[in-house]
Amino acid sequence: MPSERVLICGAGVAGSILAFWLAKHNFQVVVVERSKAEQKARQEIEIEEPALKVVKLMGILDQLNERKPVKLQNWSQHRVVLLGDAAWAPSPFTGQGIQLAIIGAWILAQELSRNRGPVALENYEKRLCSYVEKGQSIPLGGYAPYIFNPQTAWGIWLLRAIFRLVSWMVRVVSWTKLARMLPDQQHDDFDLDIEAIEAEVAR
Repeated sequence: MPSERVLICGAGVAGSILAFWLAKHNFQVVVVERSKAEQKARQEIEIEEPALKVVKLMGILDQLNERKPVKLQNWSQHRVVLLGDAAWAPSPFTGQGIQLAIIGAWILAQELSRNRGPVALENYEKRLCSYVEKGQSIPLGGYAPYIFNPQTAWGIWLLRAIFRLVSWMVRVVSWTKLARMLPDQQHDDFDLDIEAIEAEVAR
């Protein structure tokens, strides 16, 4: 008996999973997606039971746990420009979402005030690109999602024990003079070109 053919419109989460399981049951599946290119930019997602069982059966849990940040080749096209999470959404483990959004908005406004055209968007990307890449880097060599999201009872117990130990150490440091001996937190230096803006405002 020939297998039945199924047409699925949309390669989103529902469409892709439906195509996967229908193909497992020997259906001839055709997926139609309006977007011309593969959508590689992904936002953070949280999957709970019972949906988690389906994901495990598909064998893609490890890929989802990678929590890759959004990385686009360009942040602008013609008269459209992306900013903040739409352009470079970092992983929550970096803690850089607000930081990058504020600096990105500042740089974009600065460049648009100086150049009313494509040059402004080009300079916006050039100035921010390397800084955003640093902000998107996941701590602990990229293993932070695995360390702080244990999948076993033993791993959860160990993580809680570490948190209790760190909490105790923080209280000890705050109660003593040791806090004064600790070095100040170092921040990545970035040229905001504030002096030029202040000079323009003062005119």
